[in-house]
Amino acid sequence: MEVIMDFQELLNEIKNDSEWARNEVAELRDKFHPGLLDKVRRFKSRTSAIDEGVSVVRHVLNELCEQDFNIKATYPGHGAGHLIRDYANALRLFPDLGITEEETFIGFVGGCLHDIGCAIIDRYADSSRVVRHAEAGGLLIRWILQKSGFVNKAELHLIVYCIFAHTHYLKRIEIKNEQGEVVNVINPYVDIYPDGKPFYPVWTTRWVDRLDTNGPAFVGRHYLTLVHPHKDFDGKNFFDVDYAKHMRPLLRNERPDGNTMAEHLRMFANSQNNESPYGEHDFGKMVELRDAYKERLLRIIEKTKKTAKFSYIDEIRILHEWNVFLVDNVEFSDLTEEIVNELGKNFAKLPVKTRRAWLHTFACCLVEYTEWAAEMDTSLGRVYGFPYDEYFCLPDPIDDIFEHIYSSGH
Repeated sequence: MEVIMDFQELLNEIKNDSEWARNEVAELRDKFHPGLLDKVRRFKSRTSAIDEGVSVVRHVLNELCEQDFNIKATYPGHGAGHLIRDYANALRLFPDLGITEEETFIGFVGGCLHDIGCAIIDRYADSSRVVRHAEAGGLLIRWILQKSGFVNKAELHLIVYCIFAHTHYLKRIEIKNEQGEVVNVINPYVDIYPDGKPFYPVWTTRWVDRLDTNGPAFVGRHYLTLVHPHKDFDGKNFFDVDYAKHMRPLLRNERPDGNTMAEHLRMFANSQNNESPYGEHDFGKMVELRDAYKERLLRIIEKTKKTAKFSYIDEIRILHEWNVFLVDNVEFSDLTEEIVNELGKNFAKLPVKTRRAWLHTFACCLVEYTEWAAEMDTSLGRVYGFPYDEYFCLPDPIDDIFEHIYSSGH
């Protein structure tokens, strides 16, 4: 269905979780079928598919800038920093991934742009909405690409659907009103062929997302979300997050009062395997990357068990470097500096042993991130050549972020 409305009207419909937006999502879901992949244009090589994916991503981001859509206004954790790492991880993943060129093209675009809806909908408002951040992003991308001619109708439908489906629901979700009445339901997205084989455009979109929910950057991303109480998702249920309770350095097997931060990070790390419903179809380059990222994250989590004392000078130094890391490397939101200051006040109120445990953890994370950044820089340089400007030239105000992603000053 062609969308005839201006940009601001579209944003208002999405923000209001309107009947129109809900119906559009439902129709796009109903009309999806894996056979759409047969109508994707044919590419000469995987490189040409990635090249075209880069062109589409650039076009979308340029159009958003033309519309004065400020990606840096996104709440920290799912904003420009996440988008750029998704882009870099996609550039690293797809050249060596043994799927078709058509799957590569759709998965690349979906993977890079899957969380753009967080610039419209707060990620943690999902629990009370039908058109959630994923669906918001899909509708936004559809509006841009419909009028561009960059993709055909089948490609557009697939890209939008993959963005919708990156939120990996394992079961039927009920949406309840304030009275506890069920007002709507969300069913899991179709992600396999009728014969049980994985539909890779959806899965690879999720893989790109998983690479930034695994590894050292995720520790900083998650920490930034703790500035206000909210509901987070543990893969099955939403749970309440409160800073002081969440920062308890506990790694329990039974969690009657919701995950602590260490447990939440461990939950993500432990899901990085082929026995998990999230990783059951991982293979090749994805397995290589996810396992390496997982090892980094597990080493960081292990440090939450340490409570050895720091000198006053070392404590101040680690906290300063951690705060710089959050602002300069993790997230590039207009709000990050203010949030980091607020988190610093909250951190100072924690019990002494809790602060010590997290200081050890923060220090380890800084080292792991520096090593990851150097590894990423080398990997991308080997594939795309230095300084890989042809691929990394994104529109302002996004382009200048790359130099920060790979900063190794810590």
